[in-house]
Amino acid sequence: MIATVAPSLETRRRMVAWAAAALPPRLFRLALVLALSLAAAAAALAQPWLTKDLIDHALPERRLDAVIRLCGLLFGLSVLSQGLGLVNRLVYVRVSAEILFALRQSLFAHLMTLSPRWFARAREGDLFSRLDGDVSEVQRFVLDGALATVNALVLLVGATVAMASLSPPLTLLSVVVLPLQVAVVAGLRPRVEVLSRALRGRAADLGAFFFETLPAAAQIQALQAQERETARLGRLNQVYLNDLLRLEKVGYAAQALPALMMSAATALIFVYGAANLLDQAMTIGAMVAFTAYLGRAAAPLQSLLGLWVASRRARVSLDRLGELMGQRPEAGEPADPLALPSPVRGEISARRLTLRHDGKTVFENLDFTLPAGARIAVVGPSGAGKSSLCALLLRLYDPDGGDLALDGVPLARLRLNDLRRAVAVVPQDVVLMPGSIADNVAYGCPSASQARIRDALAAAGLADFVDSLPDGAASAIGSHGRLLSGGQRQRLAIARAVLMDPAVLVLDEVTTGLEPRLRHEVLDSIDRLFAGRTRLVISHDEMVTAGCDLVLRLPDGRLGPP
Repeated sequence: MIATVAPSLETRRRMVAWAAAALPPRLFRLALVLALSLAAAAAALAQPWLTKDLIDHALPERRLDAVIRLCGLLFGLSVLSQGLGLVNRLVYVRVSAEILFALRQSLFAHLMTLSPRWFARAREGDLFSRLDGDVSEVQRFVLDGALATVNALVLLVGATVAMASLSPPLTLLSVVVLPLQVAVVAGLRPRVEVLSRALRGRAADLGAFFFETLPAAAQIQALQAQERETARLGRLNQVYLNDLLRLEKVGYAAQALPALMMSAATALIFVYGAANLLDQAMTIGAMVAFTAYLGRAAAPLQSLLGLWVASRRARVSLDRLGELMGQRPEAGEPADPLALPSPVRGEISARRLTLRHDGKTVFENLDFTLPAGARIAVVGPSGAGKSSLCALLLRLYDPDGGDLALDGVPLARLRLNDLRRAVAVVPQDVVLMPGSIADNVAYGCPSASQARIRDALAAAGLADFVDSLPDGAASAIGSHGRLLSGGQRQRLAIARAVLMDPAVLVLDEVTTGLEPRLRHEVLDSIDRLFAGRTRLVISHDEMVTAGCDLVLRLPDGRLGPP
């Protein structure tokens, strides 16, 4: 689970700076969007005044030329406003999408620095909710909020100035309700924040449900649990709906109550204006223009009040993203990195190596040296730290004490890219990415040529299988490689390792579940492909020790002959 704590002021400032960092590279286009918005606002503000002249002068004076000129100007302003709106929308959509993508990529890049232990505690659905919904909410407020605020202020100020020039008393009556509207919205904002945070949590629960159940569809069917899971989804939907309705009620009140106040003020304005018309203190054209400007002032005012409420929702999302950005990597780049010797031999040594998980000691004070070029079996019962040793070799996280070294260089002093080029892992549960066979083989070496990919597939014993496919190595593998058998997925991982050409190869439980003949075939193939490289065969099965040069037994760290 992701810890939820009240963010500090400094954290919020840091997150605001993080969100705002996406703006500077796009300032020119943002300025263009703003200029186009202001031009459209100016065109909108000019139209009521032209209507006033049309009603008060051109029509009563029966001047057809003035009528044609004013109507032409009104139509021209409408065409101009629509054209500006189209260009503005196209520019805005592009820059808005770029900002959204930049924020999302920045957050994703940060998540990719976190350790597997952190991901094991996090809920995938919650992460997706934050990467999708919360980033979108922040992006909308950062961009839409800023542009809408400027545009609304220009319209509001322009309309108010025009109204004041037409009738100061009516203008005063229009603005007297503003403090009441602000008070209503201010009173509802805290409730909006609480309900928004709750609704985000419900969305995360739904996301987690789908992430957990869809990959397990076969197991759910086998255990006849379809109805139970469907009912659980129904309960989650109902809880989400209840919270959504609560938020909608409060949000509607935040919009409706100020609108009702403005409606009451508008009714009084019409009564007062009608009295002025009867007294001939105000012309019909001026009254029509004033009413039009009142409508143009009401919309941006409602927009500003809505943005005030939306700021609470955006703050909730910003806080949730801050919880992710506040997670620190367990293994970072060294301040003063060292280089590996060339060529890398592949000797692995440990000195007083200690590791703890969730307060429990996995292993403690281990000392061993694994010679370069040897095949070493790493065995021990479940929970002894075999896979953890693999994670330490890749510096997915660091030990709690002591250190590991490659060719005498502490892993913590190596650049992560250098280390992870020198050490490759073939896991028990092979992870394949969307795309083709070739894409997955070259996942660790994206610049590899098709010839090298072909050689790697042949070395892993997949050439005949690939040749039998209509699209060859360009054939899609399906979601998570489900179009391939377990053995084919494993050989694809071996081909990936062949292409990476590492100094150290780690086989994490790859022989689990294989009959003795297949186990020997896999290990013999590895020995052939990686002759002279250091090979760590991790398993809880003592039978893998046959043919190994040494055996490292965990959790006590005893190193000896098979």
